[in-house]
Amino acid sequence: MTKYEKYILIFLVLIALIGMGFLFYQKATNRSPLEIFNMNEPGIKSQTGQLSIVNINTAREDELAALKGIGPKLAARIIEYRKANGYFSIKEDLKKVKGIGQHKFEEIKEFIKTE
Repeated sequence: MTKYEKYILIFLVLIALIGMGFLFYQKATNRSPLEIFNMNEPGIKSQTGQLSIVNINTAREDELAALKGIGPKLAARIIEYRKANGYFSIKEDLKKVKGIGQHKFEEIKEFIKTE
């Protein structure tokens, strides 16, 4: 084995060890679904950096827009619906808002509440 081949072998072994370390870390942290949720499209991050559940009856437009799949337009529709019809009694009432179907509701139901 040449000196060049040894360096390549050492490099590949190091990459494999780093990958295994990363996988071990992920398993060791045993994160909940809230922590796994995409941090670029969070439920809502509180000031402490922890994800919190969004109350769809009191949330501001920017808080609603931060939910995965809910942008500014849908957030505005949610608030319009809430003003016109009153508070949502149950989470599923959110599906009455135009643009929120079963699929979108399933994506966010763990990150919303009504009380």
